[in-house]
Amino acid sequence: MRPLRCILKAGKEKVLLGRHPWVYSGAIDQIDDGFTAGDVVKVFSADQKFLGLGYVNPRSQIAVRMLAFDDVSINEGFFEKRIGEAVNLRRKIIPPDTDTYRVIHSEGDFLPGLIADRYGDYLVLEFLTAGMDRWKETVVRILARELPVRGIFEKDDSEWREAEGLEKRVGKLWGEDPPDFVEIRENGVAFIADIHGGQKTGFFIDQRDNRKLVGGFAKDRRVLNAFCYTGAFTVYAAAGGAAQSVSADISEVAINT
Repeated sequence: MRPLRCILKAGKEKVLLGRHPWVYSGAIDQIDDGFTAGDVVKVFSADQKFLGLGYVNPRSQIAVRMLAFDDVSINEGFFEKRIGEAVNLRRKIIPPDTDTYRVIHSEGDFLPGLIADRYGDYLVLEFLTAGMDRWKETVVRILARELPVRGIFEKDDSEWREAEGLEKRVGKLWGEDPPDFVEIRENGVAFIADIHGGQKTGFFIDQRDNRKLVGGFAKDRRVLNAFCYTGAFTVYAAAGGAAQSVSADISEVAINT
C-alpha cells in the first residue's frame, strides 16, 4: 500500500529542518485522500524532499506531530526503542531516594502525545493525541516489560482528548488497580499521591527541583505556601528546618490529602 503523503507549502519546511516536531494546519498544501485521524503520513516539502514521518489529525491546529525525521518503520520496534531510551535516561538521572518521576515526556522524548508518570509501584499514563492513542496497547505492553511496576493506570480526563476527537477515559490498563492514595518518595521526603482524583496525574512531578531548592534555604525562616494544593513545598520547607510553615488553598479535599 502506497504511504500517505503530506505536502507542505513552499518555505514551510524550515521548522522541520530545525527538528521542530509540529506541523500546523496552515503549513500544509495537501494530504492524500483516504486518511483518518491518527494515520502516519510521510511529510514532504513543496519541492518533494522527504522531511520525516508523523501522525495526522485534521481536527487539531497542530495537524501533524512528527515521530521521526528519518524514513523508518513506525511499528512496535520503533516504540520499544524510543521507550527504552526514555526509561534508561531516567535510570541515570533520577536520585536513588526518589520513586516518583516522569518517565516519558511527550515531544521531549520524541513520543508526541504520550505522558508516563511513575508513582512508586504504579505508572499513570496519558494518551493526549489520536495518533498516540492508536498505539496504547503496544505502549502498555512495552512499559510493563521495561519497568517493574504492579499496575498501569490511564488518566485521560483532560480537554486535550476532546480536542483530538477522543473520549475521556480513566481506569486500569494493566496489572493491579492502584489504591486511592499511594505513598511515594521524592528526594527522601514522603508524600501521599491521589492518582484517581488528584490534579494532573496525581502530583506535580515537574516541581521536584524547585521543591528541593525551597527546602535548601528554608532553615529558620517563616514560609507561606499559597495555592499549596497538597502542600509539597510546605513539607520540604519543614524538612529543611523552617521556623514556621503555613499552607493555604481553596480546596478542602487537597488540604486534607
